[in-house]
Amino acid sequence: MQYSLQKKAKKSLVCNFCQVYNTGKSRCAASASFPIRFFFCVSLMGIGKQYQLSFETVICPKTRVAYERLTPLDVLSHHPYFYNNIFTRDDQKMIFTSMLDGKRKNFYLLDMQTQVATQLTDDDVSEFGGAIAAQDEYVYVTLNNQLTRIHLKTLEREVIYTPPQGYTTYDTPGISADGKWIITMDWLQKEEETPGLSGWESFLEKSKRGITSKLTLVDVEHKTARVLLDSTNYPYPNVKNKQWLGHPQFCTADEQLISYCHEGLGGTVDARIWFIDRNTNKITCPRPHDFPTQIISHEFWFKRSKTMGYVKIEDERSPFSAIELLDAETSTHRELIQLPRSSHFISSHDDRFIIADGDFYPDKLYLYLVDVQEKTYRPLVYHGSISYGRAAEVHAHPLFDNSDQHIIFTSDWQGQSAIYRLKL
Repeated sequence: MQYSLQKKAKKSLVCNFCQVYNTGKSRCAASASFPIRFFFCVSLMGIGKQYQLSFETVICPKTRVAYERLTPLDVLSHHPYFYNNIFTRDDQKMIFTSMLDGKRKNFYLLDMQTQVATQLTDDDVSEFGGAIAAQDEYVYVTLNNQLTRIHLKTLEREVIYTPPQGYTTYDTPGISADGKWIITMDWLQKEEETPGLSGWESFLEKSKRGITSKLTLVDVEHKTARVLLDSTNYPYPNVKNKQWLGHPQFCTADEQLISYCHEGLGGTVDARIWFIDRNTNKITCPRPHDFPTQIISHEFWFKRSKTMGYVKIEDERSPFSAIELLDAETSTHRELIQLPRSSHFISSHDDRFIIADGDFYPDKLYLYLVDVQEKTYRPLVYHGSISYGRAAEVHAHPLFDNSDQHIIFTSDWQGQSAIYRLKL
C-alpha cells in the first residue's frame, strides 16, 4: 500500500477564529481581533491546513519485526528532539516537523487515530524544539528567533520571550512540566558565524573557540527573564570564558535543579555535564572527565528520581558505548551497562528501560532496549540511519510515548527521512 499525501477538502481551510472559508481576501475578521498574535487568516497562511496521511506497515530487513511508518517518503519529516515531550498525555496526538506543504519545514499536529496532520506554523521555525506542555494546552516552539507558544485548539500564538539584540535563542529549550517555566540559552550571533565552514567542520570550530552564552530562565506567565549564567565571565574556577553552553534541562524530580552542558564535538570540552540551582545560582560540575579526550554526551534526566543518565565513549573509534548513571544528590556515578556504539539515549516514563540508537558502524545501527533493573540489552529493529557526521534530521533520536508502549524514531533507511513507530 502506498502512502497518500492529500490536502483535505476545502472545509479544512476554515479560519479557526472567524469560521470563514478562504475567499481570496487578504484578511479575515479575526485579523482585527488579534492584531498581535494573528495577523492573517490562518486559511491564507497555511496554518490550520490538514493533510490526510496513511500509516504503512514495514518489515525490518534484519529482524523481520513489523512496525509502522507514519509519514510519507516523498517529503522530509522528523520528530522534535528526543528530550522533548512530543505527545499529548493520552498519546492520541503527536507533534512533528515536515515539509508536507512542499515549501519548507513546519510543525504539524498528528492525530494518531484519524492519521490527519494539522499545520501549526508557517514561519522560520527551529525544527527540533517543539514540546507539548501545560496539560496539553500548548505546544512551545522557537519561531522567528522568539520563544512562542501555540494553543493546540485555537492555534492562537503568543510570544513568550525575545532574546537581547544580537543574540540567537536556543532551538530546544527546556520546558517545565506545568509549562510555567522555560530554561533557554542565548548565543551571541556574530560568534556563531563560521565563514567558509559548514556541518561538522563549523561545529568543531565553534567547539574550539567558544561562543558567548547566556543561560536564561523565563517566567511564562509574567513574560520576564533572568540570566542565571553569563559565560562572558564564567563564575567557576579554571573554566575559560565564552564557554559554549547548550542542552538546558529541568531535573524532572526537582525543577529547582537545572542541568546544562559545555557544548562541543566529543573529546574537545573540559567537562560535559554541569548543574545550576535556579534559586541560588550555585554551579557544580558533578562528573569531571577521567582524561582530556574522553567523550561524555547526551545526558538526560530519569523521570522519577534525581538521577541522570549519559553516554560515555572512551575514544572516537570505539565500537562500544557505556551508559553511566549519575546521582545528582551525591555527585557519584556508576556504569550501568556497555552496549554497541550508540549516540542517543532516553529513559521510559517508569524509569525501567532506556532506548538507544546504534551509530557510527553500519552493522550496529539497531535500536537497543536496555533493561535498567536486569542490566541487559537487546536489539529491537535495524533503524539504518547513521548520525555521526550527518545532519540531525536523519538522526534516529528514539523516544518512548507516554504509555511506554511504543518507540518513535526517525530514519532515512528507505530513502527519505521519515518517522516510524514500533510497538513494544
